[in-house]
Amino acid sequence: MILTYLSSYKLFLSPIYVTPKPTATSLAQLYGQNLSSQIFIESSVNIEPSLPFLEDTNSTLYLRVQQFQFTINQPKLCDGIYGNQEKAIVVVCSAISNFLLRQAVRTTWSSEATTHGNFSSVRVVFLLGMSTDNKTEQLVHSESVKYSDVIQANFIDSYKNLTLKSALMLRWVTEFCNSVNILVKIDDDTYLNLEKLMKKIRSSHPSNSLKIHGLTFGRSRPVRKQNHKWFVSVKEFPYRHYPEYASGPMYFMPVEAARRLYGVVETTRYISMEDVFVTGLCAEKAGIKRAKVAGIKTLGSGSFRLHACAFSRELAIHHITYRMLITRWKYFQLVKSKCKSY
Repeated sequence: MILTYLSSYKLFLSPIYVTPKPTATSLAQLYGQNLSSQIFIESSVNIEPSLPFLEDTNSTLYLRVQQFQFTINQPKLCDGIYGNQEKAIVVVCSAISNFLLRQAVRTTWSSEATTHGNFSSVRVVFLLGMSTDNKTEQLVHSESVKYSDVIQANFIDSYKNLTLKSALMLRWVTEFCNSVNILVKIDDDTYLNLEKLMKKIRSSHPSNSLKIHGLTFGRSRPVRKQNHKWFVSVKEFPYRHYPEYASGPMYFMPVEAARRLYGVVETTRYISMEDVFVTGLCAEKAGIKRAKVAGIKTLGSGSFRLHACAFSRELAIHHITYRMLITRWKYFQLVKSKCKSY
């Protein structure tokens, strides 16, 4: 029987007692034949294999984030952020093959987040997984050496591993960003208006309250169609509604909230929807509220169009290509003085 909303995710988040680390030597042994098609952490001869989950007696999966290493790291990046008030680290969750998008981000909106830029209290870093292609790995290494803004962990970079990527983001901020007040999470195909972001942060003082700020959804239903991008099985999440959560393309929170989220990541039952897992289930368990923020738009959704002054008016714009980002940014530089009063 499917439980009602109020009781469902409360039970889903109830305290757990887990067994010791499994000793299975194969993924089939670890997950069982019926779960073999749902293994989300892939292995490669080039990457040291590790078991990503701890399984309890009810076959429920829990992430084991500590088993992964940052093979490329920027441990001192947050220490170089200057500012007397709110200091922010923007973590761009990027697909490893999206070299052009990362370069477009560097030459557009994040170019102002430097020591001598307009937003010296902000830094931007890209978080990646690994590839089974050696050439791609070599290119990422060269990119990291050139720009010093890449973090990489030893898991296969794929859409199904986004929950793990977001959990590793929480771990990285917890371990290496003690001097920063605000964490901003954003996808690489999302434009971020740094001026509007910092105005919102300075006016609302989010570091004083444990809230996740973003485009929030309440009582949304899991997608049960197997071929859908957002499919979640009844076994994975057997309830009618998700708890309130902030949409994954862009959200921000105080670093203290990120630390508390990280504190419950390994004891919160795994779900493949990364935004539901982090900002919904983990947030509910950690006692962190969600706050709706205006100005987060998605191209192709509703009536929104990328007009000349959108880069000035909106906080974030999702589903933007690298060509669109570069060309529209250049044009925006020419007209932005007129957009101030738009």
